[in-house]
Amino acid sequence: MYLAPPKGDPFLMSMKGQSPRMRTAETALEIVENALSRTRWEPSLCAEIRSAYHAAATHSLFNQLTSTDRLAVFMSKHVWAVWDCMSLVKSVQAVLAPHTIPWTPPVDPLLAQLVNQMVLEEESGFRVAGKVVSHFEYYLHAMRQAGADTQRIEGFLGSLITGTPIEVCLDHYAPPAAARFVRTTLAFANGTPGERIAAFTFGRGQLIPDVFPILSQHLPGASLGIDLEPFRQHLVRHIDLSDEERGPAAMHMLEAWAADDPAAGVAALRALQARIDLWDHALSAVSSAP
Repeated sequence: MYLAPPKGDPFLMSMKGQSPRMRTAETALEIVENALSRTRWEPSLCAEIRSAYHAAATHSLFNQLTSTDRLAVFMSKHVWAVWDCMSLVKSVQAVLAPHTIPWTPPVDPLLAQLVNQMVLEEESGFRVAGKVVSHFEYYLHAMRQAGADTQRIEGFLGSLITGTPIEVCLDHYAPPAAARFVRTTLAFANGTPGERIAAFTFGRGQLIPDVFPILSQHLPGASLGIDLEPFRQHLVRHIDLSDEERGPAAMHMLEAWAADDPAAGVAALRALQARIDLWDHALSAVSSAP
């Protein structure tokens, strides 16, 4: 498990300018097939999942990130998926490492360890100026450095913290496509154990290592007053975590909790379709930027 090093640590310095490891299309397909082979879902459903996964992982959005302005627009759309991921991860933790008083041992200590490591990383595994922060807060830092607008997401979070109902917050602050995406994620987070884990496995745990290296390839060069290094470091680190820890962990969870649940397969497909919808609308916004 990797914990964020202090500011100035050689590890962080070594990541400067580093490119994430690339997967080939064949390797990505093998990984998806490996995930599907662990299930007993209907062949027709598996075929739909394959198709949706390919569409999400090879979306034309990434080819359009040709300027810092366009990257900033992308980040303002993507940040909603960064924020809501934690709710999905927490819902998976509630299944695998439930918080009960009085405490009882988890059914599967290995799965409990895996999900607890994910939560630790997401909630407190990053640093900004020597301060421990969450993944979401680090992404906000990367957005500010890249010149992206954070007003909507920060206004949303501020209202949510003061007790405003989430539906009101989404209606007021979130772009329509982002609001749809978040509502879909929260529906998974309140679903069955199999639905939560399948949505995480296919919509987050496996998709990230295929999407982010493509995104990294198309990052524009920095311009005056714009610093893309925090965003680049975010990509490198997140891909490494997903490849080395989260991908295998998600496979274990999937096999144990969702392999025999047809509704979990539907959730996996819906998670990918929601991601495609978010990418489609981000592409529309990005394409109109200089």
